[in-house]
Amino acid sequence: MLDLGVRLLAHDGEVDREKYLLGWKCGGGWKCGRGNDTYSYFRNESLPHFHPFHPPTLVLIMRRNADVADYLRLLHDFLVIGGHPETYAGPYLRIANVIANHTVDVEVLARDRRLKRIPGLGWMMEKTIMEYLKTGTSSKFDGYARQTPRTVLELMEIPGVGVKTTAILFQSFGISSLAALRAALQDGWLQDLKIFSPKLVERMQDYVKNPVI
Repeated sequence: MLDLGVRLLAHDGEVDREKYLLGWKCGGGWKCGRGNDTYSYFRNESLPHFHPFHPPTLVLIMRRNADVADYLRLLHDFLVIGGHPETYAGPYLRIANVIANHTVDVEVLARDRRLKRIPGLGWMMEKTIMEYLKTGTSSKFDGYARQTPRTVLELMEIPGVGVKTTAILFQSFGISSLAALRAALQDGWLQDLKIFSPKLVERMQDYVKNPVI
């Protein structure tokens, strides 16, 4: 059972209304309150005028929202690694954090064309999210992949290697994959530059020898 605020979708005739409710654990089920209204839900009951809202459903919503949020974070990182300024890439990270904590299913928001109600989310990001939900990728990502190899994201799998380090490896030295990093380390020129700490270089060497699959 999860202790967190939940938003439930209510049905009133033909009209869908969002009830903003605070949910908390109570006797093996949920007790929800809005103003003076109080409803209680247990495993064998359903809320009046509400779809039965089982905790597993909430978990699925959270996972789907987290998945979209992770994709937007990935897009942010991909842009920064490719040389785009944070002022351009930053909105993807900010919207990712909003969606990750949103209690309404992002797929429902996309279907109902309500994504742009999220402050700062414009039509281009709406399109990107809708494409991702439908295909698992987006024209935005595919377009940038023509300039920056997708394999550059492999570098961030190395413990201690984040967006900034990956951007340096790619933009300054043209290292765009684990294979390219392995070659650079084997040749020894990357270590000789002494740009990275010995500990980080050691992590790189250990990882390219035994990459996590």
